[in-house]
Amino acid sequence: SSDLIACDMTDTYITYDAGKRWTMLNIDGRVDAIAFDSNNSGVIYVGSCAVYRSTDNGKTWNMFFPIPETLTSKRFIGDEALHIYTTENNFFEGGRIQRIFVDPKDSNHIFIGNAVGLDIGMEGDELYLFETKDNGATWAKSTLLEGRQFRSLCVGGADDPNGLYVFTTAALYRYDTVTQEVSR
Repeated sequence: SSDLIACDMTDTYITYDAGKRWTMLNIDGRVDAIAFDSNNSGVIYVGSCAVYRSTDNGKTWNMFFPIPETLTSKRFIGDEALHIYTTENNFFEGGRIQRIFVDPKDSNHIFIGNAVGLDIGMEGDELYLFETKDNGATWAKSTLLEGRQFRSLCVGGADDPNGLYVFTTAALYRYDTVTQEVSR
């Protein structure tokens, strides 16, 4: 098994031996989100200015979102080497990936909480939820959500199998994974 820790200015580290030795990941930017695929033990996601995925328990990493072929720019901000990416048609407008959620019923179904308009801090001016149902081949973008940060993403229980609950600093939302409608 592996454990990860994200530090505010010194990168992200992984251990395979319960903390006796740590290895720096060298992910592009400060990591704000970490998610494990409960159906595939070697698959790990980390979010910074993009989402990176490892399929070999953290030994190697590749950009997962936004789709690398759609990148149009990389802009550096502040003095901490933070940067943002933008994509074609402004589908992804940069910012920070604050939450990643892999559906425990279907590993191809992944959600990303993105805060846009960040300066150096952790808060954004706009919050968007991105969703893929085909393991990252295509993505859908939700409507604008209120708040400055994502707090949590979690699925509904047996009585609400199509619900994803999105907690922000301003509201609790229910995202319908079938209709892609957002309600408070």
